[in-house]
Amino acid sequence: MSGTVWEGTALLIAFSLGLGIPFVLVAAGATELTTRLRWLRRHETAVALASGGLLIVTGFLMITGVFTTLAGLSPTFL
Repeated sequence: MSGTVWEGTALLIAFSLGLGIPFVLVAAGATELTTRLRWLRRHETAVALASGGLLIVTGFLMITGVFTTLAGLSPTFL
């Protein structure tokens, strides 16, 4: 298969746009996201303690085998 220079240029532009657009969108939304996540910064300690507690409980349930039993009770969607 041989392509022309214009086909190669079109593919390069499409690739560059596909790679660059997500970064531009993330950069554009970063300021909005920062203001929306202000609540998390104010409650950082409580969020860290709660998530750590959930990890400990989940680990305990996995060690005791209860997690597998609970997972078996959940409905399967696939």
